Amino acid sequence: MQGDRKKCFAAGMDDYLSKPLKASELKAALERAELALERAHLPASGLNKSQTSPALADDGHKKAAAPVHLEGLQEATGNCTEELRETISLFLEEAEQTLDNLRLAIQSRNLEDVKALAHRLRGTSLSCGVPAMAEALLQLEQLDNRTAWSEAPELLTQTNHAFAVARDFLENART
Repeated sequence: MQGDRKKCFAAGMDDYLSKPLKASELKAALERAELALERAHLPASGLNKSQTSPALADDGHKKAAAPVHLEGLQEATGNCTEELRETISLFLEEAEQTLDNLRLAIQSRNLEDVKALAHRLRGTSLSCGVPAMAEALLQLEQLDNRTAWSEAPELLTQTNHAFAVARDFLENART
C-alpha cells in the first residue's frame, strides 16, 4: 500500500516491497541496495567490484560530488515528481526531529538512545541518497561507554553539517 511505503521510508527502512512479491521487483530492490552500499563505500557481501574514481572536470580537476544521490531516490519513487517531493519532505522532517532527539540523548548521556537514533537516521539517510551522513552516524552507533561522551558531540556536529548541506540541496531539488 502506498501509505505503508512512505511510512517505512520515513522510519528508516532502506526499501519496501509489497506482497505478492514479484521477481523483477526483488531484483530491482537488490540492485538499489547494492548501489547504496557502493555509494556509501561499504563492502557488499560477495561483491568484488572496484571503486570508480571521481569524475574529472574539463580542466582535469576532480568534480565535487553532489551531496545527495537523487537517482536512487527518483527510482524508489517511480520517477513521480509529487512522490519525490513528499519523500524529500518526509526525510527532512524526520531527520531534523531525529537529530534533535539525538542531541538530547547525548546531553542526557543515554547511550542506548544515541545508538538507536543513529542507526535509524543512518538507514534513512542511505535510503534517501545522503551517504555523507552515514559515516558519523555509524561511529555514533558503535560508541561504547569509555569513549562515548568525548566523541559523541563532534560526531553529532559532523552529522549536522552533512545534513545542512543535504537539506539545502534537497530543498532546491524539491522546488
